[in-house]
Amino acid sequence: MVLYLSHNIDTLKTFEKIFISIWQTVNQPTFDQINKTLMDDDLIQAVSEIILEQIEHKVIEIPEYDSNNCDYINMKMFVKRRMSVWIRSAFHVKEMIPNDAYIVTKDASENSSKSEVKITVMDKDTGTEQLSTRWSNGVHQFLQLKHTRRLTPESLKAVFMSNMSFFKRYKHNIVGLTGSLGSSDEQNLLNKVYQLRFFELPRYKSELFRELTGSVHTDQNTRLEAIKNALNREIQLKSINGDRRRAVLIISENVKSVLILKEYLANSYPNAKVYKSAYEKFQIDQLHPGDVIIATNLAGR
Repeated sequence: MVLYLSHNIDTLKTFEKIFISIWQTVNQPTFDQINKTLMDDDLIQAVSEIILEQIEHKVIEIPEYDSNNCDYINMKMFVKRRMSVWIRSAFHVKEMIPNDAYIVTKDASENSSKSEVKITVMDKDTGTEQLSTRWSNGVHQFLQLKHTRRLTPESLKAVFMSNMSFFKRYKHNIVGLTGSLGSSDEQNLLNKVYQLRFFELPRYKSELFRELTGSVHTDQNTRLEAIKNALNREIQLKSINGDRRRAVLIISENVKSVLILKEYLANSYPNAKVYKSAYEKFQIDQLHPGDVIIATNLAGR
């Protein structure tokens, strides 16, 4: 992971036709047949030759500057260096599906119109939308074309710094809390890199957490059935000492899994609540026995 500052260059707007042409080419039905017979590098080369030929014949026009009289980059050389990267990104985007690593949602920024829709990157570890994050190497542009959104120019990274370099600047002034210290190997690594020491903070209350036995399923149907059975068991749990039913939170991998689970449980639990975006209004102030919430890892935060 790296921290970086990026900036937009007006000249890069002229590459929109290149992105469009690449996307049209990799999605041609005849090209799908070629895809089955060519090796990966040969496939990239075949698409690259098509696009570069269009540039040579002025079908796609690229600004040309006299490099002897100005400081502008040689645009054609830049395009040739980036071409294989863009084409690989286009083929990658063809396989990407929404509601997993990204979502298609209405723009929540103040300056956007109510009808404007954008591609939003999802952090699957936390379930949060990365509103200021854009994929590089043309991935974001090809996603915009895939979902017929307004095409924005690619930005160039200007300043790089790795996360490790960033935190090492604090030297011995790093202090933090975590729910898990990790294994001894992880602690040794952090100590070696950042010279950190570790200690366990005692609980001020006795632990009520009880971990149930987990299960692994190889297909979606059995997994959904297992979730439903576990849900029924917790919702309907009663004893002679009183009603021990509880509210249940189901945390799914991504937005797609949340929607699938919501549909699967619709007949048995029609009032189940869905929480998949930080911008959704969550109306439940207090949970009651029998309440069901289906969410991404956002709810775990």
